[in-house]
Amino acid sequence: MPNIDLHFHTQLSDGANNNEEIIETAHKEKISFLCATEHDIVNLKLRDLAESEGIDSCEGVEISACNYDTQKHLHLPCYTNQFSTQTHIILEGVREARKKKISKQIELLQSQGFHINEIDFIKYFTDLGVNTANLNNYHLSYYIYLSKDNTDLLESILHLKLDQIGFLKECLRQSGKFGEIGSVQVENYEPAIEEAGKIASDNFGVLSIAHPNFSFSDEGTHGFIESFSDYHDRGVNAIEINALASPEWIEAILKIQKKFNLILTFGSDCHEIGKRDKKHGSLGDINPHIDQDFIKAHFKVFHKKVFGY
Repeated sequence: MPNIDLHFHTQLSDGANNNEEIIETAHKEKISFLCATEHDIVNLKLRDLAESEGIDSCEGVEISACNYDTQKHLHLPCYTNQFSTQTHIILEGVREARKKKISKQIELLQSQGFHINEIDFIKYFTDLGVNTANLNNYHLSYYIYLSKDNTDLLESILHLKLDQIGFLKECLRQSGKFGEIGSVQVENYEPAIEEAGKIASDNFGVLSIAHPNFSFSDEGTHGFIESFSDYHDRGVNAIEINALASPEWIEAILKIQKKFNLILTFGSDCHEIGKRDKKHGSLGDINPHIDQDFIKAHFKVFHKKVFGY
């Protein structure tokens, strides 16, 4: 069976590649079905391009959502044949709120001496071809780390070194150890899990939890299994096997998949073609601990839910 990839990003959100590069690589990797899961925006142009090039696709989006009872933030890939106008309105509201948050974060970082201003920040990513209407903490951390003066300043403040991802997690999020450096309090703007569930239900779609091996790393497999019924009750009807999930995590995922009769989704979470790290694969990467027949069988279930056949 040719390859599939149901979780990756392009320049429309926080990926490095444009649509044409995705399609070129998809042909090389013999990918027969792909779906971009941009953060809070649907990549309609990629689907059109893929189908014009003989590659099947559907509409997808990675919804930034939150369980406000536990304050746990999750990324929920959602798939359907065609999203409603109301869904696009909801997603636009999320993006607009995040833009305002990023602007406030830049002001906070400036006040502490970091070399960053909003005009230059936006211009930098505009020149790279990135959709600047959808900038997020990843872009902010990337930009800060372009300057040695910034990393030196951070080290002098913290008296320790953080890499770019560490800065994002510990300094740009309210939950981070050093959140006072680059995070700001804003009104809740991410849809609640149950609101994301309603989006999926209203669109007759699939709602998965992205890379649970990373999203629930603090809770571990036991905590993931124990807490999943709550997410299922709120509308999650699928779960993802990430390309980097360990056998232990795959076992946990399959345990809840069987218990709740979930759809399985599969993805690389590629952010840049050819670049692999501890959390991201390259386009078309599949988990080495599962075989093609297994993927084929479960992809048929996914396909039937999305398309009705």
